Amino acid sequence: MAVFKRFTQQDGRQVDVNMDLVMFAIEYEGFTSLTFGSGLGISVKETANEIALAPALRFNSGPSRLG
Repeated sequence: MAVFKRFTQQDGRQVDVNMDLVMFAIEYEGFTSLTFGSGLGISVKETANEIALAPALRFNSGPSRLG
């Protein structure tokens, strides 16, 4: 089962990240870059340590709300 964590992007929006798809994280001054297997990435405000210690999100395992 995928592990999702919620982070804050540079512009203040929240983003849920599937941590199983993150290939590596590089911490810079003021942000951390998360890179996925496709080579694409995002920048988040959390430090690498905060990312590692962030709790996984819990999703309702009931019927899908998507239809």
